[in-house]
Amino acid sequence: MGWGNKPVHRQQMVPWYDTRLACRVAFWLLLPFFVFSLVGIFEALQTEPWRQNIWVPLVMALISLWLMVRMGLRVTRRRSGTVTPEKGGIP
Repeated sequence: MGWGNKPVHRQQMVPWYDTRLACRVAFWLLLPFFVFSLVGIFEALQTEPWRQNIWVPLVMALISLWLMVRMGLRVTRRRSGTVTPEKGGIP
């Protein structure tokens, strides 16, 4: 074994939920939740009795948007080559 090669038991393993395919699937599954929550926000703003419950679609929109941004950044960093398992881990 050469100096440049790491033994198999020492190589960093990428978890299944951190693969490019899993990130893309999660992104596309979160998109309908985000759109649904935006519709809920607009509907709550138009209907007077529902204004007190606007926090539900607002929280749903913020969480889904945050997760979509994180997944998009993760795939973008991996595509650009700035973060790989060989270069020191996964953000």
